Amino acid sequence: MHRRPLKFPLHLFLAVFLLLVGTGFSLSPEPRTNLLISTQDLADRMSHGGLIIVHVEKDREGSFAEGHIPGAHRVTWTDVAVERDGIPNEIPSVEELVKLIARLGIQKDSAIVVYDDGAGLAAARAYVVFDYLGLGDSTAVLDGQLAKWQAEERPIFTDEAAPGSADYIPHLHPEVIVSLDDMRDIVWLKQHFSGANPVLIDARPEFQYHGDKPGKGIDRPGHIPEAHNIFWRTTLTDSDVPVMKSIHELRRMYEAAGANRDSLVVAYCRTGGQASQTYFTAKYLGYDVRLYDGSFIEWSHAEGTDVIVPMYIHETETRAIIEP
Repeated sequence: MHRRPLKFPLHLFLAVFLLLVGTGFSLSPEPRTNLLISTQDLADRMSHGGLIIVHVEKDREGSFAEGHIPGAHRVTWTDVAVERDGIPNEIPSVEELVKLIARLGIQKDSAIVVYDDGAGLAAARAYVVFDYLGLGDSTAVLDGQLAKWQAEERPIFTDEAAPGSADYIPHLHPEVIVSLDDMRDIVWLKQHFSGANPVLIDARPEFQYHGDKPGKGIDRPGHIPEAHNIFWRTTLTDSDVPVMKSIHELRRMYEAAGANRDSLVVAYCRTGGQASQTYFTAKYLGYDVRLYDGSFIEWSHAEGTDVIVPMYIHETETRAIIEP
């Protein structure tokens, strides 16, 4: 017997389509929830083998010796960010990063948790480095950092754990880092084609983005053309116990900046430190993401680059001046 093909009523198709759009199905990527770990989940996993815990010192030198999460290894800011050709906070050489892998005893099946002694910038920077080395999927950032662990009165040690033997061979992802020439091309593309990828996110405070206070080492205040401002601290619920905001809240910030399901996000700040947290946040939300490590300090000093300086009257933006 011949069967007539089933027809899906148009009104039901439209209803499902609108429902999916309304729930953000077509607009937002799938978040990578494995990249953020709670203090409770870390405590539960500490008895498992293959866990590498990394304490990154930045805000308080010597904080590791004062007290750290049991089993943690000490990493300093200079292990994950170096000055190169007068530009601060660049990715270290592969040779130095291989030494870091050996010092931490990272193996090919290790699970890595990074945290810091501040609001999360150093931990995020370590995440960028591990992602560059091909370890991004096996690395998680501790939500709330050391501050939350201590606030919950969890155990603190002062002795450093002995590292095991490392056998991980880096699988480099050089595309993670965007160069000055790449940024020139990106800005030109966005200036000439409306809605072109990628989405540029400036992670600095609003007053630096607008050029009111340029920041140390910046001769031409303002921001890179076509960039949107999401100050990295606005992604946290509290400055004292730096827990990340909900995925829903974070996603709204990025969608307001023009990011959607297919967006490539490029993060920058003054020197690449604050943008590391933006890099991690965008990655956590599921976006394809890059870091302009030279950031605004390189861009503002380079010849032939444009800088946007918004002008205000009664705190309302009226026009923008492009400075060559």
